[in-house]
Amino acid sequence: MRDSEGLRTLQPFLDLFEEPAFAVAYPSRRIRAVNRRVEEVFHYRAHELIGRRTRILHIDEARYRAFRSANRARLDAGRPFVAHGWMRRRDGAILPTEHKVSPVRRGGAARVLLSLVAVVEDAPWAGLHAQIDGLTEREREILAATLKAMSAKEVARALAISPRTVETHRANLLRKMDADSTAALVARFASLTPMV
Repeated sequence: MRDSEGLRTLQPFLDLFEEPAFAVAYPSRRIRAVNRRVEEVFHYRAHELIGRRTRILHIDEARYRAFRSANRARLDAGRPFVAHGWMRRRDGAILPTEHKVSPVRRGGAARVLLSLVAVVEDAPWAGLHAQIDGLTEREREILAATLKAMSAKEVARALAISPRTVETHRANLLRKMDADSTAALVARFASLTPMV
């Protein structure tokens, strides 16, 4: 099947979905086709997205890379997955999203991904992006280590700082994230794809 033929047969399939639907080439992550809901939700015309990397819809480069890193093993294995995070609309508005990604197999290789994106305004992670953006670089490092269940001593060794400094940053982090404890902080991120 030639690529253009495959995309022509994929477009009517994408239009069946009520939520925004993307056909994305893998591993390049270039958008190959979108349905009408993408235009309505993200305010981009289809021709503005086709051929562009999905980076255009991610908040920033770091989260674009984190999304790939967190899901690469599943993508390489051709397994579907669900991930949570945020996407940026054309006007800059940040939307809390749930991604359902499934490989479309052609000739035994997963070369195109079907990505359905739901905007989830009432999601528990909806406001986290603003709080994360308010963290210092060091606090983000501490947050990432905390979410990996690293102790203060382990974080201190990894970052070449004292355990007491880690605890100070962690206390600031808890305050900025409105969390009563480290366990409460971790629970808020439990269903979120690592994007810190």
